[in-house]
Order: sequence, then C-alpha cells, then structure tokens
Amino acid sequence: MPREKGTPGGSEIQCATLEGAGTLGATIVWGDQGRRIGISAAHVLPDKGASVFQPSRITHPADSEEIGIVQGVCGGTPYEKRSDYFLDKSNRSDGQYDFAFFEAYQGETSTVIAGGVYPGPPGHVGEPPPLQLRDPRRGDKVKWMGKKTGRLLSGEITDIEFWALVQRGRLFVGTEKLFKIRPDGVLPQPGDSGSALVTTTDNKIVGVLSGKVTDLRCAIGSRIPRDEMDLDSTTYVDEATAEARLEEFLKHESWCVVL
Repeated sequence: MPREKGTPGGSEIQCATLEGAGTLGATIVWGDQGRRIGISAAHVLPDKGASVFQPSRITHPADSEEIGIVQGVCGGTPYEKRSDYFLDKSNRSDGQYDFAFFEAYQGETSTVIAGGVYPGPPGHVGEPPPLQLRDPRRGDKVKWMGKKTGRLLSGEITDIEFWALVQRGRLFVGTEKLFKIRPDGVLPQPGDSGSALVTTTDNKIVGVLSGKVTDLRCAIGSRIPRDEMDLDSTTYVDEATAEARLEEFLKHESWCVVL
C-alpha cells in the first residue's frame, strides 16, 4: 500500500498509542481561527499529543510515515467497564462528541475525499476548496468512504438524537451527540470509523462515522463541534437518566458503539 503524498480523506490512519487503525475523515478549515486540520473519531485518535501515521505502521511498516500530531480530543469520563458508567452516581458525565483532530505536517493531507465522495468542484484544477460543516438533519442522505470497506457507501439519517457508550481503546465513554444512519444495503466495517459523512444534496460535512449498532441495523455518526472550545464540554448525567439508559442498554447491549 504505497503512501500517497497529500493523503485524501477516506485513507487509513493510525494513532501511535493504538494497534488498530481507522480512517482520516477529511481535511477542513475549522473554527474562528480558520485552522486547517484533519478530522476523525475520538476512538481512532484518543490521545492528545500522539503521532498520527499513514497508513498503519502495524500492517504496512515499510510504507507508513508520520503525518501529524493529535491536537484535540473530545472529553468525557472514561470507564474501564461498561457497567462502571451506570454505577457511578457522583461523577458520571457524558462527552458531547466522538471527535478528534490533528494538525498535519505541511503537504501531508489533501482536501479531496477518496472514493468519489468529494473530488472537488467540476473543472477544478489543483487541490479543491475544503468542504464546509453543518448540523445533520433527519432525512439527509449521506455518503462516506472508509479505509476498511474501501468503496463509496451511503445511507439516510433517521434520528439526530442518540446516546451510546463508545469504546476508546480499552475504555468506554458515554457520548451524547450521536445520530443514526440507515445504510443503503451495506453496514460499515471495523476500521471505517472517522470517515466524513457528506450530504449528497449540498456537499456539506455533517459528522464523522462513529460505528454501528448491529441489533438496530444502523450506522452511527457523531456531530462535529464548531470550534475547540466545545472539545472539553461534558454533561452531568443524573440518576433518572442513567436508569432509563440502563434499562435500554440491557435490552440492546450492542449500544456500545465501536468500529
């Protein structure tokens, strides 16, 4: 797997602190300061300050190179076991997003998203302008490209409010601002996490792929914070909310989301 200089979205990336790999969603211009960043899921890039490699240095050691450093990871209380989340009555808090970003070294990423997700405007020469963000809406048709599946996938957003425990390495974080996607036939596969979810109507990024919930036969996306100020925001979870979630969780234990 020769590494492509100017790595497009949809390519394999790996955090130095994990053995598994995920997907570079896209390169965007983000926040009030207009920072150029690479985006993915927090469980793909869980550790601030860690190096980002492309492709995986585990499976492709001869081709892998460091392309940047993780600069921000969304917060949330981490738990070693899923049950610990429900038992914690004093400090239980949800993270808002399954989102992380890194600053790539000069020339190491491209605003293109592979697989036909975003080649750029028709007739455009050179690197295309980066896609813009907007909030997801129920009924949005989205497309994405994950490194494991290796081809264009699509689906429809059916619910814009979903909670789940998201696994980050060996830890679990309650995560609030997730949404469901009914896939057009094919569910994403392990390693597709972090893929940018791009609308088919107006070419906007509305989230990153977080995982799938097999018993509901849907993919899960995470919203994207508007700026770095949102990264550490968490929400305290009261006992009544936790009890209601536990009741549902016991019915659908695959509400632990990970790819």
